[in-house]
Amino acid sequence: MWTTDVHGYAWGTPVIDADRVFIGTRGEVVTIDHRAHALALERTTGRVLWRYPFTVADPKVTHGFAGSAAVAGGRVFLASLDGRVHAFAAR
Repeated sequence: MWTTDVHGYAWGTPVIDADRVFIGTRGEVVTIDHRAHALALERTTGRVLWRYPFTVADPKVTHGFAGSAAVAGGRVFLASLDGRVHAFAAR
């Protein structure tokens, strides 16, 4: 149906609601410039609705989100490799 470049390693399982797909990515800049992000995609087209970059001092260090997202109470939750949990507005 569609594909979307999420500009990172998409290790976690996407979470899907009625009209959106949520995923977090892992980044590491070695041979390919992959950066970590939390993203919401339009379910029917794959269009990126929002993208929050995971900021890191050294992009060559593995960073970002390696697990699956969770959605509750209008928020998307992702755990990051640096030991923090991040909450984003789902809309």
